[in-house]
Amino acid sequence: MKKIAALSLAALMALNLAGCSQPAKQAPAAGGAESKTEAEVTAGELKEEKEEQPESKAEERSASADMPKFVNVIGGPTGGMYYPAGIAIAEIFTNELGIQATAQVTGGAAENPTLVHELSGECSITMTSAAYAAYNGQAPYEEAYTDVLGWFNNLSTGAQQLVTLEDSGINSIADIKGKKIAMGPAGNGGIDLLQGLMEEHGFSLDDCETTYVSFADGLSALKDGAVDVAMVQSAPPASAIVEFAVTCDNFKIISVEKEIAEAYIEKNPYYSYFTIDASVYGTSEGASIMGVPVMGIISESLSEEVVYEMTKALFENIDTVTSCHAAVSGFSLENAATGLPIPLHPGAEKYFREVGLIS
Repeated sequence: MKKIAALSLAALMALNLAGCSQPAKQAPAAGGAESKTEAEVTAGELKEEKEEQPESKAEERSASADMPKFVNVIGGPTGGMYYPAGIAIAEIFTNELGIQATAQVTGGAAENPTLVHELSGECSITMTSAAYAAYNGQAPYEEAYTDVLGWFNNLSTGAQQLVTLEDSGINSIADIKGKKIAMGPAGNGGIDLLQGLMEEHGFSLDDCETTYVSFADGLSALKDGAVDVAMVQSAPPASAIVEFAVTCDNFKIISVEKEIAEAYIEKNPYYSYFTIDASVYGTSEGASIMGVPVMGIISESLSEEVVYEMTKALFENIDTVTSCHAAVSGFSLENAATGLPIPLHPGAEKYFREVGLIS
């Protein structure tokens, strides 16, 4: 009897173990479908959360306009403020618009409109006088660049600074006749101005021995005695002159006589005449020099919406520009739409209207 009971207990236990080894079947979900596993639910929730996250500022702006993938910002020569400003603008485009933007070293203000016209770059900075001449096909431009439009104005004042040694005996433009001059890089905006000032004195560049090198190399040649004058075309303080002053303390900036400046400005009203203090470079005295506002130019090939977004990004991040060089520290939105010598790009005009600068 005990043997029969033991066998019955063993059989019952075997049945229970067999039942435990079968996989548990999940209860059907509403509608007859089986419910998802915990892993499937978690993955789905993460996907939905990711899809619901807002896009970055750059992604939003890129989506709102057909942004180019690459943009080349035409800068200028090293040793001035054009190239650092170009780098700052490119940085804004990259960070705020998701564009792969780079800045290019060039000869300077006179060359830049041609590079934008040829689409070597989409935007640039130049002097207002150069922009006006390029748009209207005046010398030195052989055709009218009506596809190079205004972007903004008053980035800074590009100034012609003629540097010589204190004991050179050169005290005015007239004294430069027959001298050796380092003109800076070919294409910089100071070349035409110097030619014009010489003509006011009755001579020309043909009466001088000229070389075309970087601003820094020109100043080195001056220090070594290879040239008598080195020209730097940049808003003061020009970094090339600041660096030069570290190793040379016996130089001066040649002043332009008031009557000569007034005669030139009467023919070329975009220029201004002003004084830089001796403290700018640590010279023994200040100097009266000439300059012209620096403006932004941009290609007509870019759409209105793209240029609107570029302009908006630029002025919403203007500190990136004003901190790149002392010469542009005064750049502001308030003066950006005044005094432009050529038509604005429709995209820039749209932004300036939106912020109330244009009625």
